[in-house]
Amino acid sequence: MAHKGVRIPFKHFADVFWPLPEDVTEPPILTENPFSKATAATLEQNVAEAFRQAVAEHNLTPGMDDNGVKEHKIEVDGAFFRDDVPDIPGPTDNRPHYPDQVVPVKFERGYTVNDPFSDGADPTPAAESRKAHRVAFFVFVIVGNLCRITRWDRSGATFTVSINYYEKWRLFCETLWRMSQCSDEQLGRDPTPVRTSPRHLLYPVMDLPAQTHPEEIDHMERPFAEDEPSPSPFARFHCVRDLFCKSISNGAPRYALEVPHEGTVRHFLVGNAAFKARGMTGRATRGFVAYDAKTGELVWVKDSWRADHLCVQHEGQILQELNDANVPYVPTVLCYKTVTCVAGLSVDTATN
Repeated sequence: MAHKGVRIPFKHFADVFWPLPEDVTEPPILTENPFSKATAATLEQNVAEAFRQAVAEHNLTPGMDDNGVKEHKIEVDGAFFRDDVPDIPGPTDNRPHYPDQVVPVKFERGYTVNDPFSDGADPTPAAESRKAHRVAFFVFVIVGNLCRITRWDRSGATFTVSINYYEKWRLFCETLWRMSQCSDEQLGRDPTPVRTSPRHLLYPVMDLPAQTHPEEIDHMERPFAEDEPSPSPFARFHCVRDLFCKSISNGAPRYALEVPHEGTVRHFLVGNAAFKARGMTGRATRGFVAYDAKTGELVWVKDSWRADHLCVQHEGQILQELNDANVPYVPTVLCYKTVTCVAGLSVDTATN
């Protein structure tokens, strides 16, 4: 099923992925069409502004950002943000802030040819998906007066039939409300990485590697002087520190990756990934230069998904066996673990 799509009815999509909360028997009832003033919008900018105003004025997504949808200048895109996370407020600088987005919104002018699911174009939300820790990824696609919702995971996409949300506004408003009542995990957020804020104990710890290491050496190829001592096993390359500093620069989000190991939990602190596989489907392999909170050293963390089958051997286990056999030119494994974030889904984390 990799790289495949499944189309389902709009209402069925909401019932499956965004069910009513257990303590609610029916959603709030609206008496007027919130999108009645949006019918004249055609250009992307006009569609986005009309949509934003309707969501904000009628409070269609309670618990989300007050402005509902944020636009940025690269394209006419937006996203829903949480308004109840004090350390991670919604953006106000016209920038996308991909890691903070809960559910993105893609706006197009009102022509069917602009619908990525009707013209054969690649609709993969690559930029957003590769900058956040996700199990799945939801996207609203608004094309004029038509809307469809897509859900991406590691096997492919599930997408709804498009509906005219001006005419079927009750169904659309109920779906928006259901989305706002979902937890971050229901909306695709991976619960295993811990997002750290400036008030988190581990947040300032990540600034320590920015300092010069006492045994730091230049990684550039050069001839060694006869009296130059051999590098210490604990030496650190300049380039490694530079990569880590780059990963947490410019306000990049900071995470603590927890890896169970020998009865304890080891914390590896990371920023943006140094390597990211493209797209949402597949193993979603990523590599991070990480700060080991236990040893104070910079290490490499490889994070990837795999099918949870008994016959599939853990990559970390393979590397460990090669290390034990003293096979040369193989990364040294510090620890590894399969982390199950939701039922039936597993992610491998190996630290070198």
